[in-house]
Amino acid sequence: MSLRLLAALVSIAVLSGCAREIPNRVGADEYALYSEWTIAHFGKNPPEHLYFSSRTGAFDPLQTSCQAALEKDGVNRSLIKQLHGLGEAQYPLDFGSSGNLRIPWSYKEVDTAPDLPPGTFHLITFSRVAFNRDHTEALFAFFDACAFGECGQGGYIQGRKQDGKWNFHPGSCAIFA
Repeated sequence: MSLRLLAALVSIAVLSGCAREIPNRVGADEYALYSEWTIAHFGKNPPEHLYFSSRTGAFDPLQTSCQAALEKDGVNRSLIKQLHGLGEAQYPLDFGSSGNLRIPWSYKEVDTAPDLPPGTFHLITFSRVAFNRDHTEALFAFFDACAFGECGQGGYIQGRKQDGKWNFHPGSCAIFA
């Protein structure tokens, strides 16, 4: 085997082992996953006042207290690395255009929390989504706030696509907004 051929094979092996990067723009696959998760999360009891943040929230799984839980839950390391690569970056979302968010309930996209009493609304903020190469596994976080720092919860979610439908598994670690 020639040295050139060997070098080419080594280069291919190294490049194929590199972690994927999350694109600089939120794509249709992420909006579809956000939609499916929202429907699964609220089921038949959607909140009367539902809001979505116009920006993604930062979720660096390696900079949270959830590192041990991620490992315990068997989260794919390449998904963790993709989200870690974003650091604290936030990205604009556009739920209103082109039917990006497809849910059966009314909602509003907002830049700040609504001026409503605590506990009377849900304000959902999503992180970016890390997908595996064939888009059958996903990792993201959500934050569900009901007032500025007064209440709320969140966590990371593992998604697995089976028969064309996402199944969601909450992580064993809570994240508070």
